[in-house]
Amino acid sequence: MEDKGYGQIIGDSQAPTIHSLIQRGALLTNYWAVTHPSLPNYLAMIAGTTFGLTGECDLCFVNGPTLADQIEAAGRQWKTYNEDLPVESLPGPCLKYSVDSTFDKNHDPFLHVDSIALNPERCASRVVDLKSLPADLASPNPPDLMWITPNQCDTMHPPCGIANGDTFLAQWIPLITQSAAFQNGGVLFLTFDEGIVGTPCNGALCGGHIVTIVLSPWVAGGTRDGTLYSHFSLLRTIEQAWGFSPLGAAAQVPPITGIWSSQASRGG
Repeated sequence: MEDKGYGQIIGDSQAPTIHSLIQRGALLTNYWAVTHPSLPNYLAMIAGTTFGLTGECDLCFVNGPTLADQIEAAGRQWKTYNEDLPVESLPGPCLKYSVDSTFDKNHDPFLHVDSIALNPERCASRVVDLKSLPADLASPNPPDLMWITPNQCDTMHPPCGIANGDTFLAQWIPLITQSAAFQNGGVLFLTFDEGIVGTPCNGALCGGHIVTIVLSPWVAGGTRDGTLYSHFSLLRTIEQAWGFSPLGAAAQVPPITGIWSSQASRGG
């Protein structure tokens, strides 16, 4: 989700689905975005660094190791599912963009990584439209990491609002949580990219206080965790679960640890 601070979501009547998810899972009550605007935060989630970017653009690219590389090196699979992904490409699959589309390339950080964007074969097999998600969830071997990017409106990005994103979640979350992939030890992280611009920093974290919810068979409903977390912590959590070495700033933050039941010790 996009551009909403913690206080804008919690208690707002336009977010009944989000509040129901909080009752079913864990709410991280002290989770902060890294910076502003969107793209550097998304890169932080997959690489442990913003690569020094302070803005966003369709054709900004970075070069460095990411979670995608770690996943493939371990023999696992990943995919990104983008709502309203443009059919046109300029000039290759991962260089897609359209000013007329409701898809925003800056909301999928994998599309800004050289080793993915400039590799047509790697990109075409991993970057797909959201319409592919139901079939992949129902398959015997779904991707280990499934990154979901709603369109510009369904992320709550202005001029759209909280109700748009909540409706999107009401449509798609049940499909995920009813799947065998989720029920057999899966984890769903729902987060925002950044909060309110102008909010005071929390130490080095200057992207605002945001809502992050974790759903899993390993998480008891109604759990609250007030530990200071960030997008770097989210990356560290995924890396630790799969035995990967933490990338960048993920090595300097704690993983999300205070919410898991004893089932988490079984591996995944």
